[in-house]
Amino acid sequence: MHVAAIVPAAGRGRRMGMGQSKAFLPLQGKPVLAHTLHVLGMCESIDEIVVAVGEQDLDLCGRELSSRVNADRLRVVAGGSTRQESVWNCLLAASPDVDLYLVHDAVRPLVTHQIIESVISLASETGAAVAAVPSKDTVRLSRDGKFFCSTPERSTVWIIQTPQVFSAELLVKAHEAAARDGYVGTDDAALVERLGVRVAVASGSYENIKITTREDLALVEAILKLRKEDESRAGARNDAGQPRHNPSLRYAEGSRSDHAVGASE
Repeated sequence: MHVAAIVPAAGRGRRMGMGQSKAFLPLQGKPVLAHTLHVLGMCESIDEIVVAVGEQDLDLCGRELSSRVNADRLRVVAGGSTRQESVWNCLLAASPDVDLYLVHDAVRPLVTHQIIESVISLASETGAAVAAVPSKDTVRLSRDGKFFCSTPERSTVWIIQTPQVFSAELLVKAHEAAARDGYVGTDDAALVERLGVRVAVASGSYENIKITTREDLALVEAILKLRKEDESRAGARNDAGQPRHNPSLRYAEGSRSDHAVGASE
């Protein structure tokens, strides 16, 4: 089974008050995108990676990533004016023999191999699966931004993350239909659901944060620091002849829940 990772990375950091792409913000001495691609590149189930960056970042991408990512598995293309267009450009650049497309946000550098493998495994069975976590907060809906109109049952609300994995034929068909209808979705699962296809829920992690604000960046930095400290302590125990501890993340319960997916990050 041939899996291609699609990484849209052309978004600008407007909500962070920065002019540069969020994917190239510094995180522990290297771009956020480099952290994300390192995790994807180390995953044995992923055969190729296609990244879409803004045209203004093509040269920067070459300089920053050439020495950090295996170039044999990486392709870089110019992104579009929307996330959806960037994903489509990646689909066009991917190999023709792809069986599954794995779409992952460039600014989710804390994704783990366990999450990736879980979503790929579920999508290989169902044709469409996304990482998600149950909402910890009550969610209320408002049509005008002034008054609430309804409150969905919290147990039915899930926070959608990436990776999102789909059969190659299905994702291409979903993007073609959206382009034909002039529909722009917030993620690829929304495009697939428009075709009447059910999307399965795989376990994500509350640590699989999408960097959208300065606070998100600071939180990701802190989690990375804690992970390194855990690894250092585990290594010290191992050197001392003690059993090696493998720190685990907090995963959502119910990886194949029938709950409705009611909220998106």
